[in-house]
Amino acid sequence: MSQQKNLHAGHRERLRDKYIRSAGNGMEDHEILELLLFYSIPVRNTNDTAHLLLERFGSIRGVFDADIKELAKVDNLGEKSALLIKTVASCISRYNLCSTDTRRPFSTFAQISEYLQNLYAGEANETAYLMLFNNSMRLLGTERIGSGSVNDLPVNMRAIVQAVYNYNASYVILAHNHPAGIAIPSGSDIEMTYRLHRALECMGINFIDHFIVAGKSCTPILHGLDKKKVAYDAEFASDRLAVSRCELENELERLFGTDKNS
Repeated sequence: MSQQKNLHAGHRERLRDKYIRSAGNGMEDHEILELLLFYSIPVRNTNDTAHLLLERFGSIRGVFDADIKELAKVDNLGEKSALLIKTVASCISRYNLCSTDTRRPFSTFAQISEYLQNLYAGEANETAYLMLFNNSMRLLGTERIGSGSVNDLPVNMRAIVQAVYNYNASYVILAHNHPAGIAIPSGSDIEMTYRLHRALECMGINFIDHFIVAGKSCTPILHGLDKKKVAYDAEFASDRLAVSRCELENELERLFGTDKNS
């Protein structure tokens, strides 16, 4: 038993030295995960667990994007190691966001897509964010306005309106993710987009678009769909939500307690 422990300790030191020499370049994905797990599993061999993670979630990205509860179900992993993995995923997301120069105006959909992909990195649950901009399209802030389980995302309209007023924003973008799917909006996504567009329009707020994010894919609903489909869906949404401008303003005042003249 003592000899086995010595061999195991030697393996850990060799793997640490390999990382220090190469800064991780050229190392296999399972070796990176194995090394990471040293810090939550101090004694047991982590090689098999690293392989199980990759088999279960498909790739190292899949591991970091996985839900913490699903990670904890992997044999010999547990809650402590699952928390470590998700903490590292959050650090990666924050690091990537820092690489985006938010002082520059967001002038292209490519800039917005890159920002949103970094924002949602490692996010396993459906989550809605609101990006708020000034007149020059400089980012004032990003507010988390809703979260839920997959296919069950409540978007709080009151929170959207409150965030707009808090930041005194001139332009807004709504985004939410499809963690286990593809970046194609559902019928309810489209309907909600047009509802929000009309509501904000009545308050003089420019609604740029609603983005669906899935991995490295990012689709704007208003600008990203086939024009014929957009026209059809806009007409469909308009029929279902048909109210006069005055009626919609009254509805906003009733729901949010907003002052139309403020």
